[in-house]
Amino acid sequence: MKTKYIFNLLIIFAILSYLTSCEVEEGENLPYPSETEFGIIPKISKTANSDGSINLYKRGATNFEFDVEVLDGEYSKLYLCVAYNENYAYDRQYVIKEIESVPSTVTVNINDIVSSVDELNDTTDLQPGDKFEFFINVEKSNGDMLRAFIHDGSVNDGEKVYTWGYNSNLRGNPNHNLFITALAAFPYIPEEYEATYNVEEVTLSDGAISTYQTTAEIDPDQPENGLIIHDLWVAGSEFRIDIDPSTFEVTAEKQIVYDQDFAGYGRVSFEKTREGIINTATKVITFTTQPNLPDAGLWWGTDVKYTLTKVTKGQKNSVEAEKRRNYDDLIQDR
Repeated sequence: MKTKYIFNLLIIFAILSYLTSCEVEEGENLPYPSETEFGIIPKISKTANSDGSINLYKRGATNFEFDVEVLDGEYSKLYLCVAYNENYAYDRQYVIKEIESVPSTVTVNINDIVSSVDELNDTTDLQPGDKFEFFINVEKSNGDMLRAFIHDGSVNDGEKVYTWGYNSNLRGNPNHNLFITALAAFPYIPEEYEATYNVEEVTLSDGAISTYQTTAEIDPDQPENGLIIHDLWVAGSEFRIDIDPSTFEVTAEKQIVYDQDFAGYGRVSFEKTREGIINTATKVITFTTQPNLPDAGLWWGTDVKYTLTKVTKGQKNSVEAEKRRNYDDLIQDR
């Protein structure tokens, strides 16, 4: 009888230990999921009071504020999570905070985030370009964990290979926003970009490279986030770009950049930019566009990638026109 009593106590102790081990505290990793289908649609959005990026000049002063809601489905718990530098492994989907009810507005300081990420000791470890992605993971009433980021677990040559991506069941729902991204960076200060730049101009169709110098000035129509870049592709051109001070994305709509007659072909236009970014640590601006000759009905037909590196004090300050590619010859070949 005594043996049976002891055996029962051991079973109870084991069960309690298991339940305790499944508790998810703030800052701990979530348990592995048992399924990946989303019947629950969580939604996270950034409020107007939230910082857009992590200001490396004021590392501890960054605060993020999110609105969280559930559009559909029943759940047990919601977790505000973060992935650091695109590492989406299950044990790297860090819990910042448990959300007890929705709709809810959640505020977290950068110190809360850093203390949850194993790779970081404190905010002094943050580097320019560090990427944080905020999202919601859901625990159902039966204990199943529904994750925003999952892997396919495919097998290659006998070894399991994990390809990570955003849960397709969420991605396909029109009512759901994917995640919130924030970069660690020095803030965009427009005055720092009124300067001379070394230009690397790469024609992507054949890899041909031109190098020269150009200048940029603050766009008077958009002084907080606009720049005018002079002399791209052809001396005398003016190209207006916009910089998002939160994401540092560089964008520009299709526009006439040279309003004179270029080599008998009329004006020059640039198509809408792609893959544009500004590195506020190195002062490098990159983007891809496509020059065209709209008046002549000529389609340039290939993308050109630009890399503009700010000239430091003491470097040569002139446009080296002789190093420009002879586009006139190439146009005649088309």
